[in-house]
Amino acid sequence: MRVLLPLLLVAGMVGCSAESPVSDSDETSSSQGPAEAPAPTSRVSPLKVENDEKDARPAMDDDPGGSNGTLIGRWKERGRSVEAIGNQGIPYHQIVRYDEKTGRFEESMTPAFGKSQSRQATWDPSSKTLTTRQGRQVGVFKRVDQDTIEITFTTSDGKDVKEKPAVSVPGQRLTPEQITEALELRIGQWTFHTMPTSGQAAFLAKRVGSADDAEFDKRYREFDLNRQKIAKRFGSRKRAKKNAYQPSLVLKGHKGKITSVAWSPDGKKIASGDSGVFDDEFKPLPASVKVWDAASGKELRTIENPKIVAYSIDWSPDSTRLAIKGGGFVSMDGEQSPGTLSVVDVVSGKQLISVEAASGNLFVGEAVAWSPDGKSLAAISGEDVVVWAAATGKRLRTLKYAETDRSVLSICWNPDGSRIAVGCDEEFVEIREVSTGKIVKKLQGEVGLKIGNKTIPYPALMLLVESVSWSSKSKWLASSSSQKLKIWDVIKGEALWTFDDAAKHLAWSPDGIKLTGATTTSLGMIKNASISVWDAKSGTEWKKFEAHEKGVTSLAWSPDGTRLASGGEDRGKGFLRNLSTVKIWTLSGRTKPTAKKLTAKEAAEVMAWEIGKWEIRGQAMPAEGQPRAMEMTMEARWKVEGKSVDYKFTLEEGGKTVSYFGHQDYNAAKGVFVYRSKWGENPETTSHSRYDPVTRTLRGQSVPTAPSGGPTTTTVTKRVGDDRTQQKLEVREDGRLLYSHETVSTRKAH
Repeated sequence: MRVLLPLLLVAGMVGCSAESPVSDSDETSSSQGPAEAPAPTSRVSPLKVENDEKDARPAMDDDPGGSNGTLIGRWKERGRSVEAIGNQGIPYHQIVRYDEKTGRFEESMTPAFGKSQSRQATWDPSSKTLTTRQGRQVGVFKRVDQDTIEITFTTSDGKDVKEKPAVSVPGQRLTPEQITEALELRIGQWTFHTMPTSGQAAFLAKRVGSADDAEFDKRYREFDLNRQKIAKRFGSRKRAKKNAYQPSLVLKGHKGKITSVAWSPDGKKIASGDSGVFDDEFKPLPASVKVWDAASGKELRTIENPKIVAYSIDWSPDSTRLAIKGGGFVSMDGEQSPGTLSVVDVVSGKQLISVEAASGNLFVGEAVAWSPDGKSLAAISGEDVVVWAAATGKRLRTLKYAETDRSVLSICWNPDGSRIAVGCDEEFVEIREVSTGKIVKKLQGEVGLKIGNKTIPYPALMLLVESVSWSSKSKWLASSSSQKLKIWDVIKGEALWTFDDAAKHLAWSPDGIKLTGATTTSLGMIKNASISVWDAKSGTEWKKFEAHEKGVTSLAWSPDGTRLASGGEDRGKGFLRNLSTVKIWTLSGRTKPTAKKLTAKEAAEVMAWEIGKWEIRGQAMPAEGQPRAMEMTMEARWKVEGKSVDYKFTLEEGGKTVSYFGHQDYNAAKGVFVYRSKWGENPETTSHSRYDPVTRTLRGQSVPTAPSGGPTTTTVTKRVGDDRTQQKLEVREDGRLLYSHETVSTRKAH
């Protein structure tokens, strides 16, 4: 069985009627597609598949409608997902994968014109039938033989307008063989033809060829070029400027508002927690904590508790456990169930400890922080701050505020774990000694506006210190309220810098120099929709960019200080609908990545991965002149196994086949890969590269060959699968771009 799903998806997603609901998936619309343009419809609609019976159908030669479109599909990840390029008047790119949790296939489609869409489909292995439902439109895809699928569409009675994908067997889960069987129906080259029908529409899909990587890549380039042209023509300059800073990764899956984001200290995982949500019948759905792979964005684990409505999370210093602080659910009669503090083993999902902890307050919600030595946990519990033993859950210390005139709003540990900073009302930050509970220092910002000899008090709500964060430099502490952001010199007890920014969710970079926070947009219209980064040494704003259209709710740095994770909400599809996302931002400039030297074994593994025959395709973009297509092959083989690799590049130049050569080994002393190459009559060039095992990225820069310097070449090569890489290359001289290219390399043989 081969192409069922592509068709099914194609027809269903390109042919949505105007009344069909649109899902929350919108990976590319903000950065690649037109800002406002609606997705156009096509004559083709949803699809279905096979049965053993041979139904009567018109012969292809008698097809009155002719071909309505084409599709080519191939494996994205064998046995798990496929990707396809189709054209039903509008080119589109599709990805289909099986969701083990729901037993359904998740389909996403990105047209060259319009916004991305997604939906679900179900496969019945007994009848070889795929069924979809979008709004009132029902699609049935039936395989007639190995290379033929009949597709019919009907309209429901209209009583049930909500999208409820039909499930052939409720709760049924498919075996790996059945998943492969269904997904294989998307592999190959297909054409669509109209058929007579008494229903809404009917089509016959015929497979006319096998999957061909060269043809697929060609059609993908055509699709991408069309999408770029449309975006350039219809996308407004204002929106292009607004979205100039783009995330490198967007994580979707949370139903409720994201309340907390945390990056594991080893840099490999990201955890995020949400506040739960109400369904269409206004019934509460539980809050959840999700753990993601930081490099690929794959969801690794979901943790839920039906009695919890909001979460705050923090990683243990060894990256093996998560501390989870949950607020209790409030019933309709106003009763609130107890909150909890638990520690979970991330690998097994096993709960190691769980203790009752009162829910946080209205302004800050939940808050939890792991001590630097990993032995203790601090959290806001009701009106107090409580410290527990991380291994046993035993209460070690209570920093009492319930019987004082102070309100607890935020907490953080100092770098050596001996003190806790507590953000309070009236612009107060109190420094508490953990061993004794004593207040060792009080810091207070401005509480009013001075005019001459008089002070006009600020409203109380503007004086709530909702965020505190301690720099790894120890002497610097940041605090922020609704009117000011301050960086304090804790030793002197005075403000080092004061910014007129109402920042939230403060977080220091690992080097203790950069401070980031959620701030208002440049127009001040949407509060906390932007991310600002300040330099504590100079007291200046280093960077600011818009991050989440409806607000940023949490921030966390990667351990190497090169990336930033933000949780927040964007505009969803539909009236008053928001989309909760975690976005990963790569920060360039003065914040430099920390280099890691690889062991001899790790370096050998990096080089071994490149061994084989590769096909390289892409686009060359000289600064002066027109872009042109790039095509070449590369063969990598060991020169000395485990130590050095030889490369041979072959391409067409001036009607002739020419070859160039390169050589790479690893300099263990410097921790860099040294690559030397010779192209034609040009002098030999040398570049040094460092490999990041977390992001699977190799970053390289050419070594000057003359005292005067000359052009500098930089490369970023990232693995995007088991047999594929993406590379971006730039050649600059005195800061001026001379040449660049972007390529995709696909391994054809080992």
